[in-house]
Parts: sequence; C-alpha cells; structure tokens
Amino acid sequence: MRDFFLFFLLFLLMGGCSQKSSTTYPDISGKRSLPVWYTRLPEGRDFYGRGMAETMERAVERAESELRDDREEKLLRSFEKRWKRFEAYLDEKERKRIEKDLLRLKIFRYEISKKEKLPDGRCVVLLGVKRSVLAEPFKKKVLHELVSIEESWHAVRDSDLLTRYRTARRSGAAMIGLLPDYVFASSIDPFPKSVEKRMEEGVSYFSGMERSLRNRLRFCIEPAETPALRLFSEAVENVLKRGRYPLVDWGKAKEDTICILVEGKLRHERDTDFHLLRASIDLKLREPYRDVIEKRHYVVKGVSASSGLGALHQAKRALERRLAVDFPLSEWRGTSPR
Repeated sequence: MRDFFLFFLLFLLMGGCSQKSSTTYPDISGKRSLPVWYTRLPEGRDFYGRGMAETMERAVERAESELRDDREEKLLRSFEKRWKRFEAYLDEKERKRIEKDLLRLKIFRYEISKKEKLPDGRCVVLLGVKRSVLAEPFKKKVLHELVSIEESWHAVRDSDLLTRYRTARRSGAAMIGLLPDYVFASSIDPFPKSVEKRMEEGVSYFSGMERSLRNRLRFCIEPAETPALRLFSEAVENVLKRGRYPLVDWGKAKEDTICILVEGKLRHERDTDFHLLRASIDLKLREPYRDVIEKRHYVVKGVSASSGLGALHQAKRALERRLAVDFPLSEWRGTSPR
C-alpha cells in the first residue's frame, strides 16, 4: 500500500511538471526557427529594420528602432564620400550642420516588407524604406535651384562684359550656396551621373569664368560737363581704383570697355551758420558709343561751415561712401535712399 502511494505521488509530480512546461515558449533563438527573410536582411542601399515581439504592433515599434539605426549608419557612410568632393568649398561648421540634419531625417512612408506569426505566438516583421522616397523632396529643390542658376547664366551669354561678370560672380556664389543641400540630398540618394557632373563642373566653371571676365574688365570715365561734376567723376574713379579695376583713358576705350558718364543737378543753400549742397547724381554705364546698359541715381549732400566749395567736397565724399558699398558689381534696382 505504501509503495502504491509513493508511485501515485510520483506520477502526479511528473504530470504537473509536464503541464507546466507546455505553457512556456519553445527556444527559437536558433536561426533554423526563424524565417530566412528575418535572419538575412536584403542586400542593397535602402534602409531596413526587423522586430520581434509578442504582438505585431510591438514588433513594428522594435523594427522602427532598428530601421533608424540602419539609416544612421548608411547615411553617414554616404555622407563621408560626398563630403570629400566638396570639402574645399565648405567649412567644418557646414559639415556638422549637414551631419546633424542627416541624423534628424525623419523616416516616413516605410513599407512592411514581410511579417509572420511564429509557432510560439510571437510576431516578426521586416520594414523597409527606399532612399529615393526619402530623398525626393530634397532632390527636387536642388534641381530647381540648379536649373535656375544655369538659365540665368545662359540668358546673359550675349550681354555686355559687366553683366556677364556680375552674373558669373553671382552664379558661382549660388553654386557654392547650393552645395550643402546637394551634399545632403545626395547622401540620402545619389543624383544621376549627369546631375553630378553639372554640379561638380559648375562650381569650378563659374569660378574660372569669374576670374576670366574680371581680368578682361576695363572702365573709363567719360568727360564731365562742369568742374563741379568732375569732382563726382573723381569720386567714381577713386572707388574703382580702390577696387583694383583697370581704368583706361576715354580716348583709348575699346569695344567692351565699360564707360561711366556722371551727370546731375546741384543746389547750393546758404544759412547764417553753414553752407549746404544737395546733389542729384546720375551714373550712366555703357559700352563706347552704345546705348546705356544701366543708369544709377544717387542723392547726396554736403555741409560746410566755411564755404560752398567745402560743402561740395563733402558731397563728393558722401558719394564715395555710397559707391564703396557695392559699386560696380551689384545690379541696380532703384533710387538710392536719401
């Protein structure tokens, strides 16, 4: 009887152990227990992430985390390659900013490439996002700007030398300014070879074109009508000399020389304590004996306690200060403020 009782107790204990083990998950940590697509990520440059959890929702969350890590690693690797091409034009501050923007790039419109429920009840999922999808809005912006720069340059190919020089200078600066956006977008997804060539050659092209046109640029000051206006002509000449622009005599001006004629109206006012001279000055820029390229208007004044001539010289210096800001490179857009 005692033996029977011991045998019965042992049977119950074994049954209890068997029942308890049936409620645990089997060990599926080995690769044989997982789908092939889960153990081997797809090859290629796109971003992927896997997740495993008790629910599909939780598995997706874990896959999103791995997707972000995969994105970070691949983006930084691509960025290093593209940065080396243009590091001569960009500084370390720009480098850090681009890196920061890449790491903050939000992943959207990912696809659930694969998903499956395992025999133990857990869920596995594979997420994927194409680089081309992420890069699309950034690449469109770069292409729009690039086309705008190229069109601006082609529009002035037959214009006067000064206009071409200004445009080459402005286009070169615009190309440099576009480089950070280009490096950022191409780090996500490369541009076609044709666009890469246009960007890489464009930077050096405009730099060389600016130097070439700058070396050809010549100015001359046309004779002024009055001694007073000749003072303002001297102001223009002084600004050009400080900018190291070559000057030629009016009689030796060649076809592409930019000639500057100074015209204007002067008004002298006298008070008991000072002399005031108001000058309304027009600068006309043109090639020799051709139509005016552009006309600039400046209003300046000079004040002197001693004489009208002193006020005239003060007005001359006021014009020099005004011209020193941007003449002759900027494109004229209206009347100077008083």
